[in-house]
Amino acid sequence: MLLGNDHPAVGALAGRERELGVALSGLTTALRSEPRILILLGEPGIGKSTLARAMLDVAARQGMASASGVAIDDAGAPPYWPWTQIFRRLDAEIGIAGIARREDLARDLGAIAPGVFGDATSSGDRFSHFDATARLLRSASVRRPLSLLIDDAQWADEASVLLLRYLARTMSDGRLFIVVTARDTDRTAQEIFGDTVGARIATTLHLTGLDANAVRVQLGAIVPRDIEDGELATVMRLTGGNPFLVREVGHQIEARALSPSDVTVSPSVRTAVEARMAPLPQRSARVLEAAAVLGLEFRVATAGHMCRIREEDALDDVDRLVAARLLERVEAGTWRFPHALLRDAVEARLSTSRCIELHRAAAEVIETEGGNRALKRFELARHWAVAALTGERARAATAIEAAAREARGQLAYETAGRLYRQALMTGATEIDDETSVRLWLGAGDAAARVADHAGRFDACNEAAQLARQLGRPDLLADAALAMSPIGPDLWTAATRRACAEALAGIGAGDLSLRARLIAHDVETHLYSAELYDFEPATRQALELANRCGDADAMAGALRVRQFVLGGPAHVDERAALAASMLTEGRGRGLPHLELQGHLALVDVELERGNLAIAAAEIDAVGAAAALMRDRHARFSELTARAVLAMAHGRFDECRRMAAQAFAGYAAGGDPNPFLLRSAVLSNLSHHAGVEAATLHAIEEASRPVSGEDAGLIQSLSDARVLAQAGRIEEAHTLYAGAGPAETWRPPPHVEMLTMALGISVARYLGRRGDAALLRSRLLPFRGHHVVCGTGAVAYLGPVELWTGVAARAAGSLDEAISDLEVAATTSHIVGTPGFEAEAKLELAGAVLDRAAAGDVPRARSLVAAAARVAGRLGAHALEDRARAVALRLGSADGALSRREWEVAQLVAAGHSNRGIAQQLFLSERTVQNHVQHVLNKLDASNRAQIAAWVVRRIEQRSE
Repeated sequence: MLLGNDHPAVGALAGRERELGVALSGLTTALRSEPRILILLGEPGIGKSTLARAMLDVAARQGMASASGVAIDDAGAPPYWPWTQIFRRLDAEIGIAGIARREDLARDLGAIAPGVFGDATSSGDRFSHFDATARLLRSASVRRPLSLLIDDAQWADEASVLLLRYLARTMSDGRLFIVVTARDTDRTAQEIFGDTVGARIATTLHLTGLDANAVRVQLGAIVPRDIEDGELATVMRLTGGNPFLVREVGHQIEARALSPSDVTVSPSVRTAVEARMAPLPQRSARVLEAAAVLGLEFRVATAGHMCRIREEDALDDVDRLVAARLLERVEAGTWRFPHALLRDAVEARLSTSRCIELHRAAAEVIETEGGNRALKRFELARHWAVAALTGERARAATAIEAAAREARGQLAYETAGRLYRQALMTGATEIDDETSVRLWLGAGDAAARVADHAGRFDACNEAAQLARQLGRPDLLADAALAMSPIGPDLWTAATRRACAEALAGIGAGDLSLRARLIAHDVETHLYSAELYDFEPATRQALELANRCGDADAMAGALRVRQFVLGGPAHVDERAALAASMLTEGRGRGLPHLELQGHLALVDVELERGNLAIAAAEIDAVGAAAALMRDRHARFSELTARAVLAMAHGRFDECRRMAAQAFAGYAAGGDPNPFLLRSAVLSNLSHHAGVEAATLHAIEEASRPVSGEDAGLIQSLSDARVLAQAGRIEEAHTLYAGAGPAETWRPPPHVEMLTMALGISVARYLGRRGDAALLRSRLLPFRGHHVVCGTGAVAYLGPVELWTGVAARAAGSLDEAISDLEVAATTSHIVGTPGFEAEAKLELAGAVLDRAAAGDVPRARSLVAAAARVAGRLGAHALEDRARAVALRLGSADGALSRREWEVAQLVAAGHSNRGIAQQLFLSERTVQNHVQHVLNKLDASNRAQIAAWVVRRIEQRSE
């Protein structure tokens, strides 16, 4: 056994042979540079920490550098506290701070463990810090394998758990073994760890009570006599095989046997603590109580000063407490409770007044001590929050706000938000309204950072109400600008009202604030048809920003101006706007504005069909994203690369880029960008075929995650995928829910996308009138390519492809052929083979519909060319459509089901849907769906073409 027979944990691990085997297997795998995470779950005292620490000892014997961190049930614990402890110990053992400096990672790691790596100097994007942590652990493990322990993770702050989740998702190599323990009595493992539980590199073990044989072994290590069977049965009944409770009972029966009727022996931790404290001097008991208030670990000097005794005397008391098995030494000057259950039991003995007295004493002592100021802020916040119950609420609120700001600086936004709200509750009526506004805005900012949109709205709205009561338009402006511009009607109405009232109240000379408020108000309309009406407002915001020269005002004004000009009629103006962004960004040293300029040019060049230039701009976006270490920029880059790959027919690359973009967001702890992932995969399916991942993506995107309603564009995109997958009835429902096509008034940036998607769905569903109407709205933009005007999330080929499809669906065949010929030529020139093949297939269908002299040979040639390209690209949807056109040409076997063939024959015989329904005993809706399936499979536009095909098939069969 790797532990060795003399190891102190050998007896304690009796009965854990299976779990130990699984753990050792994971450790062995990790040593092969395949990272592993072992999650140990179970009730308090069940032996999770014992097994975990034993594994770290085994790892150390294998030459691994080991380090542990304990999360504590303490609202005053600093963010990333378990990781801070781990990195401290790794620095002492392998000098990990030096490794971080050599790898140029220290500036990103300062937010995780500032005492080890120094202060953070990177952006406010948590992803870069998580990524730096993963890179550091991977790099360090090359030098020496690492084994880490996060103990009591059920108490870890949210940011610490998110970091663990990131590692579980992204670590694919490195000699790294992480053991995590957690109680699952109050929350499930899924609730604590999220998707870490199901990660490829993670294994979960649930520890239960020991069996009687293991309990006998454990008692044998404590009790100096043989344990009778009856006595063992009583211990099992009292403890349920819980190792901690078994030990407690074992110590109680060392000197005498336990009978079934003995009521003096109890597995209660509270009882055990009382028994151990009873013979202690009163001063020692006071030191223990002070220690319990300080936490699981504590400094002896602090506990002594709280009790107003010298450190030397406090050390004497600590020696007594160690002898009573109530404390154990960690390092010089620092001690801890052997188990969180013991600390909890000591704290539970305290009366409310005694508890408040000790927390106040702790706060006052810590304020005078030296040490890490950042860590002290969190300790002080916890202690003052309790001490304030008997006074000095404003002082307590100040201490808690300082901790909130510290958490915000460490990007621990969940902790920051909780602390800002705690400061408000603690300060209550003793803090003034201006301070309350500041705290509410802090809470709102923290909520925004973790996409808690409801929390953001509530906090900012509270700040706005207080600003109104104070008659402070400047504070109201701060609240307005902190409010989300996108969300449910209630939220946007509140934001607009706050912007309007602030604009009415601030002076005309505050150009920067006026520009920002105007831009923010316009932003509340970005996804509505009303956006067209705000062009003058965006011009005004830009003029004010230019006059004042404020960078934030300029960035905001340019952003909303870009959206207002997002339609195809303004592509040249958007190009000029992008040039302004680049100039202003470079001239003012604003990398985010420069990045926005490159992104805007990607959209412009895609719309112009200059895909090579768009690719160069995407490279510029990638370089900027790497330099800024900005996750949002990286997401935009990867999404644009996915779109470009799809346009060029590189489908595997498209899937890979989309997956990387999505994974980056998910790992950072933010809500996944479901809508954008759905858009990319939905457009990919148009050529590559509908995959399970695409259907899953559109189902996820339909769940509200941000209060933002994608509305019309999402409905049409989803309807197209469902229709393509043969789920015609569901597509009908979504399409009908979008309202009559003549009422559609999408925002400018998705104008062409809306019309193209609408045409695609209308054709699937046989809505010839809608197709004609939507074509008329696209006609002015011939020569453009169908894209989103403010974000490279889609490329759907030349406009002529969709005007051609619509003309064919409406029966205007000469116009369809003309447009589709242009689409095929254009796609060939710009290098989009999938769209060239699609245009040729549509063209083949159109000439077959026209049936003029020479059309059949031409159609046959077009289909053959398109089929070859589709096969080379792996464009399965295009291959299916090629087979459908070939079916009409009589060069392929039938693809209709038996029922569809029956329906087709009845259509050819001139029966209506009602007549077919009566003959086949079906509902009219079912017949309608069958007819639509036949039309789609035959690439036919109307019932007459079905009839002609049926006649030809019957003739071919009779020959």
